[in-house]
Amino acid sequence: MEGEVVIKPVLESFVEIFEGEVFQKTVRDAITGVALSNNTITRRIESMGKDLREQIHEDFRSSPYTALAIEESTDITSEAQLLAYGKFACGCRIELLCCLTLHSTTTEHDIFSAVDTFFTENQFDWGRVVECCIDGAPSMMGRNIGFRDSLQRNFPHIHSKHCIIHREALASKELSSVFNEVMQVVIKVVNFVKSRDWNCRLIKDLCSSENAEHSTLLLYTAVNWLSHGSALKRVIILRNEVKDFLHNRKNENAAFFSDDLFIARLAHLTDVFEKLNELYISLQGRGKWVFEPQTSIRAFVNKLAIFATRVKTGDFGLFPHYKEFLATTDSEISFPSVKQDVVQDLTHLQASFQRTLP
Repeated sequence: MEGEVVIKPVLESFVEIFEGEVFQKTVRDAITGVALSNNTITRRIESMGKDLREQIHEDFRSSPYTALAIEESTDITSEAQLLAYGKFACGCRIELLCCLTLHSTTTEHDIFSAVDTFFTENQFDWGRVVECCIDGAPSMMGRNIGFRDSLQRNFPHIHSKHCIIHREALASKELSSVFNEVMQVVIKVVNFVKSRDWNCRLIKDLCSSENAEHSTLLLYTAVNWLSHGSALKRVIILRNEVKDFLHNRKNENAAFFSDDLFIARLAHLTDVFEKLNELYISLQGRGKWVFEPQTSIRAFVNKLAIFATRVKTGDFGLFPHYKEFLATTDSEISFPSVKQDVVQDLTHLQASFQRTLP
């Protein structure tokens, strides 16, 4: 509809610029002959998508050795979606093979059956698959009831591995008890603001009147690994505006944002998750060999030990949000307990990485 009602009339008006030119008629005839109806555009997009899918499947089918990466997740409509990526010898490419909807349960039988049916329908050969990388859900990694177990029973030649990025995300979730309480307060505050449009408008007006750097908080979602750091950073930046908003709304969590000790811990938690987000991003991207993310994680684990050593000496130079808070607070408290909590949290995080990613 937009093509015929908006785009085509604009192009026809554009032709008037060439009034008097010898090629004006050629340009007008070319524009007039362009088909911009909804049905035509839809048909062409579907035809291009089908052709691209067939090319990818043919390359995967003809490759002598292939590898899979399979992940099951839930979309915004609560439908379970199964994504299968393929890596094959043609240019060492990684392409999305399919996105399959699991309409009922998501057991290991459902997942294996969906992938096996997809292979059969497209004449893919399981014998050419040498490795399968999967996420850490119980239905995928379960020793006796997971997709990995079904894969090993039916195709024992395939090596299955837990995705290193998923393992890193699992390791970073294990916070010490003190900082886990801080995270829970932040989640409650963000959900309180985001649960009602009125609250969003109120805090937006408050931020605008205070000339704040941002106008709203960011929604926290556990599925999005970068969400931890992004949500925490926005809260620490808008901590004064959040404090005023919660006091005005008489929220039970308002007292936390008047507590310098809580803000100090929040600042440290923000710094830690910013560094974790940098690690997340460095692990992703095309053309990475397996030793690259392994090296990045080992380096990060070693950095945690260095961070803890420097904090013990009172050096918080590697924690900019915490350092900025100390520079701006009027409190005379030296926060000796924060130093101890930070060292304990960094040590706990290091042990979690070493346990999850040996």
